[in-house]
Amino acid sequence: MKIKVAYISEYFSDGMGYSENCLPQALERLGCEVRVFSSDLQVYGLNKDYRKIYEKFLGPPKVKPGDYNYSGTKVTRLKHIRFYKYVYMAGLKKTILRFNPHIIQFNSPIPLNLINMFYLKYPIIFTECHQHKSVAVPLEQWQNSPKQYLNFVWYRLSRTLLGKILSNKISKCFAISQDCALIANSHYGIPKYKIVQLPLGTDTYLFHPIKSNNERQKRIDIRKSWGIDEGYIAAIYTGRLTIEKKPLLLAEAIDLLSKEGYKIIGIFVGDGIQSKLIKAKNNCKVIPFIKHTSLADIYRAADIGVWPAQESMSMLDAMATGLPIIVSDKMGDVGRISNSGLTYKEDDVFSLKEAIKSLFDNNIRIGLGINARKKAEKIYSWDAIASKLLDYYLADLAKKKHIYEYYR
Repeated sequence: MKIKVAYISEYFSDGMGYSENCLPQALERLGCEVRVFSSDLQVYGLNKDYRKIYEKFLGPPKVKPGDYNYSGTKVTRLKHIRFYKYVYMAGLKKTILRFNPHIIQFNSPIPLNLINMFYLKYPIIFTECHQHKSVAVPLEQWQNSPKQYLNFVWYRLSRTLLGKILSNKISKCFAISQDCALIANSHYGIPKYKIVQLPLGTDTYLFHPIKSNNERQKRIDIRKSWGIDEGYIAAIYTGRLTIEKKPLLLAEAIDLLSKEGYKIIGIFVGDGIQSKLIKAKNNCKVIPFIKHTSLADIYRAADIGVWPAQESMSMLDAMATGLPIIVSDKMGDVGRISNSGLTYKEDDVFSLKEAIKSLFDNNIRIGLGINARKKAEKIYSWDAIASKLLDYYLADLAKKKHIYEYYR
């Protein structure tokens, strides 16, 4: 009997590399029958800057509800109802019950739609926490601030208390890193014994180092389009060009290095408020957002990946293509860069400059890149993560043999 999994994501956009795009396909490769259920919202669809940053890339923030096939996986999109910062999917419970899954997997820690599932006897429910400490609400600061105290109380009621109640229904919450596990407990009220660390992944089939003459030529052609030759180090950043992500800091470091005579170029793939400021810096080039499926050649044309602040799934894609990465020393998931990258002191442009400068050493850069690829294959491939996830599903199903009877 195939394990039937309903994978629920509040947002979904075609062509992206998020877990809702990739994990269902990895589970299907392992023999599961998976169906994705999402709202009619694009990723970042409720972001106030969506139309300025994402609409050219993803299209309108809201799409038509209905069923369709995405890369072999069935996707059902339902009309969304916004409640404060929660997204509720109208008719989700009824639609899921028609699919009749063994497992429901939410990709957020305590989604509002979990309320609908609270009194279901079957199936088994799992959630995920992707929220790092670097982007989580600073509850301690709010608690001690007269201006933010009401926000603190509301958060505790609408997130932590609600989470404690609803977490009685879930089997486990998969946190993608140690700091996400802490947030799942401290912010969302999920008991520690229900939290399991399981990282996000990358498509190691799509993202890989150069392994053909065609890919080698593509690297040469792309670098020529950037106006550089093989003597240059290309540092790539992909994502939003916004203040909280701090890509401008990378541009400033590249500007300093180029003025010192280093052959370096910064490639920024994305859009946002810092775009014009980045373009004004020496040897910095901004490229519009590119679909996930087209990014592999761009990474293979680069030499290092740099994310000055906050975690990003793009780090894993860069590692899979054999790039060493540079990240903030405040990043929660430090395991990503152990023997495969470097940290710099966050907000310190000179620290970032020195970290980049150290990767001009071919032996260091190539050695870290080789380690990054090995780590991506062993730890961060979607297939490896799906296999571990399936083990948890099967273990819980084995404990509840009566569920099999229910589905016969």
